Amino acid sequence: MNERPIILHDWINAILHVDADAFFASVEQAVNPSLKGKPVIVGKERGIATAVSYEAKERGIKRGMMLWQIKKLCPDAIIISSDYEKYSLFSVRMFEILRRFSPQVEEYSIDEAFVDLTGLRRVYHSSYEEIGMKIKETIKRELGITVSIGISLTKVLSKIASKHKKPDGLTVIPGRKIHLYLKELPIEKIWGIGANTSAYCEKLGIKTALQFAKSSEEFIKKHFSKPFYEIWHELNGRMIYPVNPEPKRSYKSISKAKTFTPTEKRRQYMPI
Repeated sequence: MNERPIILHDWINAILHVDADAFFASVEQAVNPSLKGKPVIVGKERGIATAVSYEAKERGIKRGMMLWQIKKLCPDAIIISSDYEKYSLFSVRMFEILRRFSPQVEEYSIDEAFVDLTGLRRVYHSSYEEIGMKIKETIKRELGITVSIGISLTKVLSKIASKHKKPDGLTVIPGRKIHLYLKELPIEKIWGIGANTSAYCEKLGIKTALQFAKSSEEFIKKHFSKPFYEIWHELNGRMIYPVNPEPKRSYKSISKAKTFTPTEKRRQYMPI
């Protein structure tokens, strides 16, 4: 596989993705400090775990597990009912913090956002990494929760970056290093590519994000529909999805387990 840099210009655009760590459980721990360091499970009213703290994850507990399974696996688990009004308030405050740094903030879900930082290095006399660190520190200081941040040239790349070091991580992927982060990344880990599409990719001999990104434009157009062609561009550092600053009035599935998914995974966007 050719591992030359995909793009040589580091910062044509600078898009930051912020992802709150174990958001519902972290909010509960922030509000009630006695819960910090303990295996906290949110979802008592539903009988399943809708969110779990990282301490619970270390004990083998996963979101979606039945409460009876959790009690058997972790007898000292602290199981509490969800408080969506509380989580919404924390979400609003997090977005307000982000808007202090940039007016271009997209509320992607209750615990995720994209921020356009392009051109703000001069304003803050800081690198994009330093701006990202200031955002992390401000959220932690004011809200008592941690977030993981990714910064890169596009939304898709910044999503990949934020997942790289969770929890409480900060990863920056400049243009010249895109290939280093994509070469070992399984195709199914790309935002917008689900199980069906990743299986289809494997049939075409594509197993990693870098293999997908390095495929020719003709190959992508021949085998995939428009949304995946757009993802291909984004992986190559060409921004297709701009940050949308229009505020959201509500979030899908807030009364359920955290089931926010990008529109690219909808059935009509499967490859043709």
